[in-house]
Amino acid sequence: MVTAADGRETLDIFCFDDAPHIAIIDWEMPGIDGAALCRTLRSGSRSTPLYLILLTARNDKKDIAAGLESGADDYIPNPFDEVELNARVNVGKRVIGLQQEMLKQERLEGVLETAGAVCHETTDYAGGTTDSVRIVDLDAASDS
Repeated sequence: MVTAADGRETLDIFCFDDAPHIAIIDWEMPGIDGAALCRTLRSGSRSTPLYLILLTARNDKKDIAAGLESGADDYIPNPFDEVELNARVNVGKRVIGLQQEMLKQERLEGVLETAGAVCHETTDYAGGTTDSVRIVDLDAASDS
């Protein structure tokens, strides 16, 4: 677990490749508020999934909608129940796991497409078919 004193420090933490995948963000923190932080993190170019939980005393339906529209994946009103918070973090872990699995699958598909293209190019170079392989005996050819 990593903690930050304000929004700017939180943003700095998420600039690194080994940044956490799940963040519990207070809407009312100094520096950069939680909603602005969510927007900033979502606009970045992370190569790994991120699950954002916005924690706040704001519990009006419009605030909940605004928080989710800012890029938060979940919204927990304060005061919060520890059991509920843990359950929501576990949901975040499942979502992150699924997203990582999808990314792994996409990378694998990309590798397979590249391998297929290389095989196709090799097939074209070999005369149009992989069945037409010629073996030349260099010793016999030099004797003639």
